[in-house]
Amino acid sequence: MTILIAIDFSEVSNSVINALPDLVQIEDEIHILHVGEPNPEFVGFDVGPTSVKEQLDDEFEKQTLKLNQLTLTLVKQGYSVKTIHVTGVIVDEIVEYSQKIKAKMIILGRHGHSAIYNILVGSVAEAVLKRSAIPVLLVPK
Repeated sequence: MTILIAIDFSEVSNSVINALPDLVQIEDEIHILHVGEPNPEFVGFDVGPTSVKEQLDDEFEKQTLKLNQLTLTLVKQGYSVKTIHVTGVIVDEIVEYSQKIKAKMIILGRHGHSAIYNILVGSVAEAVLKRSAIPVLLVPK
C-alpha cells in the first residue's frame, strides 16, 4: 500500500514518525513529503534584500538534509521510503502529491491548536481532511 506522510519538522512530526510501527507495514511504500515556504520572488512578491533569498535557500537546504537523515533512519529500520521536498501552498501540495502517487492514505500530525487559532489561522489538517478523497489519519502531539 502507498502511504503519504506529510511532515513539518515540528514536535508533532516526531510523534508521527515514532508511531509508524503501529500505523504502517514494512512492505508499505512510504512517501514523506515536506512543503517549504515558496521563494517570494517565485510567487510574485518583492523579495527585498538578497539576504532574504539566501536565508530561504539555507532553510530549504537544512530541511533537505533533515529529510535525508530521516529517510536513512527509516530505511535502516526496513521501510521502503521515498522523500519529496517542494515549496508551495501546503494543502495543495499534499493533496496533489497524494493523487500523483495514488496514495491509499495520508498521515499527518495534529498540532492541537485552540479553536480560536484555527478560526483565525486555519488548520492544514482540517483543510486536507476536507479536500482529500482518501482516508486521512491524524496523529496527536
